[in-house]
Order: sequence, then structure tokens, then C-alpha cells
Amino acid sequence: MTLTSKERILATINLEEPDCVPFVPTFIGPWVRQYWNTEEQKRKDLINLGLDQLLNLGAPFSFYPDVKVKIIKRKDIENKRCILYKIYYTPAGTLRQVVYQTEDWPHGDDIPIFSDFVVAGGRSKEYLIKGPEDVEKFQYLLQKPTTKQVEEFYKRAKEIRDLSCKLGLLINGVGGYGGTYLLSICGLHNFSKWLVKNPKLIKDLLNVVHEYDLMRVRMLLDAGVDMITRDGWYETPLFWSVKRFKEMILPLLLEELELVHQGGAKFRYIMSIGLTHIAEYLKRMNVDVIYGVDPIVEKRSPQEIRRKIGSNICLWGGISEAVTVQQGTPKQIEKAVKDAIRAFAPGGGYVLSTIGSFFTREAWINKGPIIIRTWKKYGRYAII
Repeated sequence: MTLTSKERILATINLEEPDCVPFVPTFIGPWVRQYWNTEEQKRKDLINLGLDQLLNLGAPFSFYPDVKVKIIKRKDIENKRCILYKIYYTPAGTLRQVVYQTEDWPHGDDIPIFSDFVVAGGRSKEYLIKGPEDVEKFQYLLQKPTTKQVEEFYKRAKEIRDLSCKLGLLINGVGGYGGTYLLSICGLHNFSKWLVKNPKLIKDLLNVVHEYDLMRVRMLLDAGVDMITRDGWYETPLFWSVKRFKEMILPLLLEELELVHQGGAKFRYIMSIGLTHIAEYLKRMNVDVIYGVDPIVEKRSPQEIRRKIGSNICLWGGISEAVTVQQGTPKQIEKAVKDAIRAFAPGGGYVLSTIGSFFTREAWINKGPIIIRTWKKYGRYAII
């Protein structure tokens, strides 16, 4: 390897051909902390494997000073599981969120405002937002960080920058949530209903989240990140429709993107379903990177996806974790990696990754080596 990981990824984002295709694996789930005792140990192991990584930096958030929070845990004897109640007492009134504490609940005795684990209806018994009367209350939960939080943030940012210089790793700022946030606070069913019957409520909530997003992005840019990632996981047109995406999401997305570029950073946009439906918008608005490219979800070949999205956007992904990795044979996994590299990588502009993260220890131990071996065989430039 002739380049640092940061140099390799930046060259790739700039649509250049570096020494090899970057491979950035990501991991999620309780198994990760059990497998690697510390983040430092995980980094060391991945570096020893020759893999690329990111250093992630998130901005702090805070409630309005007068907001009080109460958490109640009760036994649901009928369903034989616990129920968590989280109540926010704001100057404008009370908000309440209720979930079933299932065995795979990852947040202990807490309910974060934003979590993938509350989007669907299986765990969520009551969502934070019940109607238009809750918009003003919700604003009190997304406030500027305190002076102490800001001081700690910049201290952490310096540590990350020092580590970036030492290890040659790219710093990624955790940017906006936009429409993705709404699926968490409204729930999928209510969101879909309000999008049709009460679009003003959706717009009002979006605007609250958007101001919060921009505040966080400004802090991250000031801290010197190399790239900012907007989580558009639930901004897909399959939830919003192409019409609503253009009307509601696109203007806010463009404002965040322009802010990022003015700050000298790269803009990475997460979206894994429906990319080809909005490909023309993505091309015109100058997105640097799209994370979430999954040929199986898109039901298109890698070659078709590249043609549809074009050659002027860096694509990040290419391998379905849920289908190819979890269910595929070694030959199927090898073919998927090889096909993705050959379709996406020539000319630069491709970062290999699974979509989504490695969800199980077994997948990483048993299937990870197949991906690594195939990547090392076919991922060097010039791609053949």
C-alpha cells in the first residue's frame, strides 16, 4: 500500500484511481463490543488486515434547560416483558414515548429520541409525536449544546485530529438526519398517513430537525472534519415518493450540502433503497459520495446502477450484507465482490463496503475473509 487510508479514500471520492479500491467494513450490534474490547483494538486489528477505516466525530446536543425527563419501567405480565416510558416535561407541554423492552433492545433502560429500533411498530407502543400540537414541544428537545458540552466536543475533536495524523485516517462528521429523524419520532404508520393528509405537520417537523442539523454541521466543519455524512436512510422515495422528496427533502438537502462544500469538506449521502428513482436529482446537486448502493435491493446489476447514477459520483457499498453475506455461498460472495469492483471501480469513484454493517460475529469471522481475499485479488488498479 503506497497511500494512507485517508489519501486513498479522498482520491477515490475525487474520482481518481488510487493504489487500490478502498474497503471500509462497518460493524453494528452487541457482538462488536464482545469481540473487540476497545475501539483501539478494533482499529489495530483492521489496520493489520490492510483495511480502510474512518474516525467518526459527532456533535453534542442538548435539551432546553427547563426540560425535565422521567423514565419509568414496568412489567407487562400479559406479554411477559418490560415496558419503558420516557416522559419529557417541556415549557410547552409534555411528550411521551413508550416501547417494549425486547431481548434485542440495545439501549438499556433508555429510549433515545432517534433510533432505528423504534421506527417499526413491533417495539414501539407510543411514539413521541402524536400531532401538530407536539411541534412546539419537540423544539425544546433539539437545542444548542451547553458551554461544557462545547468545550468537551472541541477537546474530543483535537484528539480525533491527532489520531488522524498519526494513523492516516479520514475524519467523518456525523451530519444531518433530516427526514430520517421523522420516522423515529412519528413511526412509519403515522408518518405515511400525515405525509398524505397533513403535509404541513411533516414540513414543520422537518424544519425543526433541519435547523438542528445545520447547527451540528457548522460545529463539525469548525472542528476540521474531512467529510460529513447525512443519514438519508429513511429519506428514500419509497417512503416519501419522488414528488415529496423533491418538494420537502431536496431544498433542505441542498442547503446542507452547500454548507459542507463551503466548509471545504466532502458530502456523503446515505440512501440504500430507491437510488435510481432520484438519480437525476443526485447528479445535478453535486453529491460527492452515495453510501448504500445495493444491487440486490435496487434489483439492478452493478453495471445498470453505475449507468443510471453516472460516473461523476463516488459510490460506496456494493455488497448486500443481509442477502449476499448472510445467505450466500463462498462462490456467490466472491462473485458479488468481483462484479461490484469491475462495474463501479474503473476510473476511480468506488469504495467497497457491505450494506448494511456486519450484523453478526459469525458473518465477520466466516464470510469476512472471503470478501477480504477477493478484494485483495481484484481490487488493485488497473481494474481488469
